[in-house]
Amino acid sequence: ILIIFLFLFIFSIILMNRELLNRSSNFIDNISKKYNYFLKEIKIDGVKFIDKSHIQTYFKQYKNKSIFFIPIQEISSSIRGDNWINSVKISSNYRDTILVEITESLPIGIYNNGHQNILFNNKFEVLEIINKNNSLFNSLITFKGNSSIIASEVFFENIPVNFTSYIKEAIYINNRRWDLILRNNILLKLSENNIIKSLQNYDKIYKNFSKQELLDIESIDLRITEKAILKFKINTND
Repeated sequence: ILIIFLFLFIFSIILMNRELLNRSSNFIDNISKKYNYFLKEIKIDGVKFIDKSHIQTYFKQYKNKSIFFIPIQEISSSIRGDNWINSVKISSNYRDTILVEITESLPIGIYNNGHQNILFNNKFEVLEIINKNNSLFNSLITFKGNSSIIASEVFFENIPVNFTSYIKEAIYINNRRWDLILRNNILLKLSENNIIKSLQNYDKIYKNFSKQELLDIESIDLRITEKAILKFKINTND
């Protein structure tokens, strides 16, 4: 341990002088060889959505090179440039291992533009284009309509958190108001100016209808305060 601290002290002095650093690179490399101070392992913590192999590519050119020559700050800056990354901390054991601790951006919605499914985060930044069958993001709301990503910020402010899990799609109508398709396939037409009141009216209907009766509902128009217009599915067996 004393050798490591001594070496780090000498190394910090060398860093202050670029010319001395250039002259000493061979010396440092020889010390690294003598004590086997080469990058062998990269540990990555905190990732759920990002493929670890993507983070490892930032260190590929430094594998089996001196642990003291890994440009940690430079790599950190590069990794932070990815919208998936909320924060990153990189540390070294100054022997053979680099630890990368990542906090990912939180994906909160999918924007469908008619051609692609675009995943976006809680800062309303685009993360990536995903396959429509990607089960990892099935619980997220799919947004449709022009400017719906921008409008979704106000949307989330007005929708109760415990209700978002019931929403399958949110469709922005004429840049003014929202239609919701719930996971029970009921279409809700919400008020332009009072989303919360619309949802409260839906809650009253939900509590007063049986599950079977809810299955018979095609849509509920809640655009008028204190009024709900129900449209039932046509039963072809009648």
